[in-house]
Amino acid sequence: MRTCKVGNIEIGRGIPKICIPIVEKSRDEIIKYAQKIKKHNPDIVEWRADFYEEVFNIEDMLEVAKDLKKQLKNIALLFTIRRKNEGGNLKNGKKISYINKWWRCSRNECCYKSSCKISNLLWLQSLWN
Repeated sequence: MRTCKVGNIEIGRGIPKICIPIVEKSRDEIIKYAQKIKKHNPDIVEWRADFYEEVFNIEDMLEVAKDLKKQLKNIALLFTIRRKNEGGNLKNGKKISYINKWWRCSRNECCYKSSCKISNLLWLQSLWN
């Protein structure tokens, strides 16, 4: 069986993991909900960014991600963005592809590292280490 690592959690090995999604629309609601759910000590928190009202505002998403990591501390954070046909909340495939590329670059998983046109985003990598 293949496994997948999210933070320090390895999915597919050991006991089943507890994952709580965040689907709130505003920054304040997202952070408030993160404060609530961290009391339950889940293994993983999934930020369903496709529900976020500022999903196409990259700088704002960076700030929310930073605030989320600060709130959740050592709880693994899974970033998810889905189109309508995947059970998500977004229609625009081209913009979603851009966001996914941006996220991979910010996580230092981008295959375009040396020529990445998404400037000033690699600093987010430090949030995940």
